[in-house]
Amino acid sequence: MNVHHNNISLNSSTGDELFSATPAGAGGVSICNGSDYYLFNYNWVCGNLSTGDGGGVGHIGYSWNGRIEHNTIIFNQSSNPTIASNGGGLLIMGAPDVDPACGITTDADCLPPITSVNPPGDGVGPGLVINANLIMGNAAESGSGGGIRFQGVNGTDVTTFPAQPTRWYSIDVTNNIIANNVAGWDGAGISLLDALAVNIRNNTIISNDTTASSGVLFNTLAAPLASSQGPCPYGTGTTTPPVACVTTSTPQPAGLVAIQNSTQLYSAMAPLTVTCPTGHPNCKVVSYPLLSNDVFWQNRDYHIAVGGRGPGTLNQQNLVSLYNGSTATLAPSQTTTGACTAANYWDNRRARRHGTGQP
Repeated sequence: MNVHHNNISLNSSTGDELFSATPAGAGGVSICNGSDYYLFNYNWVCGNLSTGDGGGVGHIGYSWNGRIEHNTIIFNQSSNPTIASNGGGLLIMGAPDVDPACGITTDADCLPPITSVNPPGDGVGPGLVINANLIMGNAAESGSGGGIRFQGVNGTDVTTFPAQPTRWYSIDVTNNIIANNVAGWDGAGISLLDALAVNIRNNTIISNDTTASSGVLFNTLAAPLASSQGPCPYGTGTTTPPVACVTTSTPQPAGLVAIQNSTQLYSAMAPLTVTCPTGHPNCKVVSYPLLSNDVFWQNRDYHIAVGGRGPGTLNQQNLVSLYNGSTATLAPSQTTTGACTAANYWDNRRARRHGTGQP
């Protein structure tokens, strides 16, 4: 399959059959299971919207040796008021294999609950290359990975060959410009979860912003149904097992964030003797990418809080306001597009996502 030189603009997705518990389907293009050796090159992907994961382009499921190259992926959006929706521009996501019950009915490929002992999925497949793309102005307003989100890249490849990391699925991310993307949670440039062997080389990752305004930070009712769990995975009022629940907006890493492994992958790897790939230490715990010759510059972190009273007729209530980083300084209004003066910068971090008893 060779998809090239197309204008893919102004489309929207409200979900697909693959994940019935949470809508997951890219707003522009979804490349699903079995699309081996596909090429997605020289396309213009602009202004697409998804209420689930993947605003612009999504590699969803298991495919061999795909190549995503020389595309312009701009101004796409993933947004949902009740669940975390990730990957504003580009989503790379493995599909789970297990078939747990989803509500009243049993549907294939529903995401297992975080308390589940089900094994991880099969991952995204080997040989994926993401090269020379412009990924700019995209927004994951409700989740992570404003530019690119890697999720469930590895799974049964690791548990089957724990001591042979050369057989694990690895992704090469090279020569991309990832700029001016926004995430409502963290990793406005790049976000990694269960992506143990991602090589990020020769990329420019600049001026991406996190706002820490995602509803999942406030323990929204449907947050446990998202494709990735948040800091409150068991829902409001549930204390078994106890979790460190985040209920206020706190600054989040803006450029690149590597999240601790999911409960499914962590539990599957825990009893195994694992040899981590070269350049990817501590892989039993966190998705540690290999970074080489990249530029990280002025990726800004914000958070929201209750500010002062509004002007004029708005003076009867306090306004929700945007603040710089961990400071009490209000982010100034822009006089010109892209001004963003007096910002706080937080380029990258390995992050602990939720309290599951993991290191």
